[in-house]
Amino acid sequence: LYPGIENYEILKVCLAPLIQDLVTLKANGIIDTFGKHWKIELYFSSDWKFLAISLGFNAANSTFFCPW
Repeated sequence: LYPGIENYEILKVCLAPLIQDLVTLKANGIIDTFGKHWKIELYFSSDWKFLAISLGFNAANSTFFCPW
């Protein structure tokens, strides 16, 4: 958990190492102990609050609040 205000800029900095690892994983996949290469498909799933903050959307009571 990250103490403090939750906003896009702070999450961008805090999640940068995770995002870089995910980019590398997506690009390279995984090679298991038997030498088999596995491709990785990433999916983004979260609650509305985290999704809105991470995508930079407005508050839930704003005019255009839906991320879909």
